[in-house]
Amino acid sequence: GAYDKVAGVFYVGSLKDGSVHQIDAETGKDVLVFKETELGTWWTLGMDVDLANKRLWVCAMDDRKPGPRAGFIWVFDTQTGKRLATHDLSAAAKDATCTDVALGKDGVAYVVDREQPNVYKVDFEAGATLFATDPVLKGTVAGMNAAVVLPDQSALLTVVYAPPSLARVDLGNAAVKQVELTGPFTDDKSLLAGADGMAYADGAVHVAFSGKLITVKPASKGWTQATTTETEVKEG
Repeated sequence: GAYDKVAGVFYVGSLKDGSVHQIDAETGKDVLVFKETELGTWWTLGMDVDLANKRLWVCAMDDRKPGPRAGFIWVFDTQTGKRLATHDLSAAAKDATCTDVALGKDGVAYVVDREQPNVYKVDFEAGATLFATDPVLKGTVAGMNAAVVLPDQSALLTVVYAPPSLARVDLGNAAVKQVELTGPFTDDKSLLAGADGMAYADGAVHVAFSGKLITVKPASKGWTQATTTETEVKEG
């Protein structure tokens, strides 16, 4: 999901029917924004809000069977709920999928592929292109699962689900580097409990695992090295 701090609402997706919902942060009121009517088995995954242009960017996938999954980026007007654009990620790479989308201050979106070690760049007008690809971005159980653009716009940080790792993708030259971490960056509750959601706040990124929240703080300029601390998340 994503939070619109101006409107005071959350946006969330669905792995059941690919719908998009708006949740009022104070009242909890749930408003259906969109539900795809095209044939397919639709999922809505990572999202980000462009506050300046009043747009919601959504990662969507069609879980096609027996064929490969197909990834799309949907862009909505946050004031009207109207879908303004649909970008097919296959324009950037064959069988492209997506898990999360992170916006730069210029309104350009960076999209991570869970099944291929690719990062796509999506322009609202021009569509999708392959921005970066590197073995560092590939997982075993699953690949990249979340992404954030650093406030100084120097790089994209993305987490690989399993085995868990953090990578830096330079937004200037598209160079990819695994961030050297000191401290825990795993969830020992399950072999399948990998790195999931991620958010940036107060100079650090906070990575959600199944039973832990791990805070990552830079130990070097440019986020090439970082230290981690973990907090147990109690069930219920």
